[in-house]
Amino acid sequence: MSGVLENLRVVDPALSELALGYHMPGGVADVIFPRQTVNKEAGVIPIFGKEEFKVYNTERAVRGDSNVIVPEARTTTTYALKEYDAVYPIDYREIQEDIFNREQHGVRVAQKIIELERERAAATLAFTYTNFPSGSYATPSTKWNAASGSTPISDIDTGIEAIRSKTGVRPNVAVLGPEAWNTIKRHDDIVGLLKYNNNFPGRVTRQAFAEVFELDQVVVGEAITANTAGTFSNLWADHMLLAYIDPNAGIYEPKFGHTLTKAGNPVVDKYDTNGGKIHNVRSTDLFEVKMTLSVAGYLIYTVNT
Repeated sequence: MSGVLENLRVVDPALSELALGYHMPGGVADVIFPRQTVNKEAGVIPIFGKEEFKVYNTERAVRGDSNVIVPEARTTTTYALKEYDAVYPIDYREIQEDIFNREQHGVRVAQKIIELERERAAATLAFTYTNFPSGSYATPSTKWNAASGSTPISDIDTGIEAIRSKTGVRPNVAVLGPEAWNTIKRHDDIVGLLKYNNNFPGRVTRQAFAEVFELDQVVVGEAITANTAGTFSNLWADHMLLAYIDPNAGIYEPKFGHTLTKAGNPVVDKYDTNGGKIHNVRSTDLFEVKMTLSVAGYLIYTVNT
């Protein structure tokens, strides 16, 4: 019977395109772990060293030998993609009676469930300080929501310099949990710093915050999740991450991380069950959220009391 069902499953290119273009509201996984396609479900990817930052004597005398660089041995890390799928069942009577496109709705629901899983993986990886080496994380000595004495500006500057000193580039992205953002955008030191900016709109916006710290983008992870009792909670905790991310960089170029995705995914297929009375729309994705250069990130964790 299963073989018969396999023959009846049909990949839908239009619905697959819809799944590929889906972006979860409040999700930021695409920002810090942009998708990078791979052709195999498992393999190795490079980890980058410091050879391009070393100083060499490149001056050559007349008739002298060329200055040969001694390449560093390139290290690698393994990856193994996992399959995620979700099926949205539609009764044939619902298809007949509903004025909306039930298939498209089913794809959105199924893809949101998968994307929530990816968002959770991204939040766990990026917001766990033990995933970072020494010198790439800190908690404020005085919490940012304290009545006095906190120093968020210097805390952030310390993080920026930590990344620059270890990678040669400044971070260009900041990711904050909702609680951290609510505190920082009202902090007197941040408001005081921004009010001297001619473009300051009178309140701390993400764009204004990005400009003053010379970042390309500031995002807030606003995705929420519900437990089995139906209680909602923030997926992104009370932390702030600074990171260097080039969304256009390929797998062989250094950046904080990727979502390694099997080429051709996500994909949507359709099949019928229960004698044709249930029409199933299924979204499938194969990926792994992977931190590939931890020193290109700096985590300021538990910023509030």
